[in-house]
Amino acid sequence: MSIISNRSLQGILWITLSAVCFGSYGIWSKLMAGSFGEFSQGWIRGLLILSILLPIGIRNHSYSRIHRKDVWWFVLVSLGAMNQAPYFYAFSNLTIGTATLLFYASLTVGGYIIGKLVFYEKMTWQKITAFLLALSGMYILFEFSLGTSQYVAGLAGVVAGLMGGIEVTCTKKVSDRYSNIQILTVLFVVMFLGNIPIALFRHESIPTLALNIPWLAQFGYTIAMLGAMYCVVKGFQYLEASIGSLIGLSEILFAALFGISLFGESITISLIVGGSIILFAGAIPLIYRSKKDFKMNDT
Repeated sequence: MSIISNRSLQGILWITLSAVCFGSYGIWSKLMAGSFGEFSQGWIRGLLILSILLPIGIRNHSYSRIHRKDVWWFVLVSLGAMNQAPYFYAFSNLTIGTATLLFYASLTVGGYIIGKLVFYEKMTWQKITAFLLALSGMYILFEFSLGTSQYVAGLAGVVAGLMGGIEVTCTKKVSDRYSNIQILTVLFVVMFLGNIPIALFRHESIPTLALNIPWLAQFGYTIAMLGAMYCVVKGFQYLEASIGSLIGLSEILFAALFGISLFGESITISLIVGGSIILFAGAIPLIYRSKKDFKMNDT
């Protein structure tokens, strides 16, 4: 008998795949640095993804009319498409460690809040313990530093994380009635339309289209984002919002591994200890639920 149910296992696999894709964002950002504007890279990526999604969706008849009762949920899902501005502001004005800690901590909190308010999930001691352990793991992994002049940037990181947490968890509310392609199409339409007017207003530059590093990175970022969002929507169909948010923290570790393998970053004791704590934290609720299911099936 399987200790972890097939449904939970599917959710874990999908969210782990999304974490790999999310974790690669740093690679593409480093390669694009200084070539694209903060908002121009967003609307271009949104447009590229729509050029992939729309033909597939139309061919497969993936689109249906959105019912009035679901409009609000699509609005919340689309909220995450507009978190790039506060995200970039935070990472531009804080150390990477501080910005990462604030972003992912608030993203997990967002998942917990939505899980409690929308899906009426119980905030068990296992989930609370796992969250506190994950925070301690991130604190060990990253150096935290926030001066008085950086409070606005810190708030931006928190807001971006909350928006992202609301985005991925609220997909659970509509994923049983609409195709993943339709959900993603709505999200990236908002990403395109929301970023392009700001980019034009700021006169952000765009590098000449050519077979060069910035554009190859943009295409890589596009594929990674499409894969990440598709996998995370699938994953949250099978798991509770709070548990899915905890497992999603593994993307921090994948980002660190990418940095080590591609940019020669060093393996430190902080990485090993902090990473291990984060992985253990993500496993606690699943281990407890698996034991509970095992006892129920054994009686």
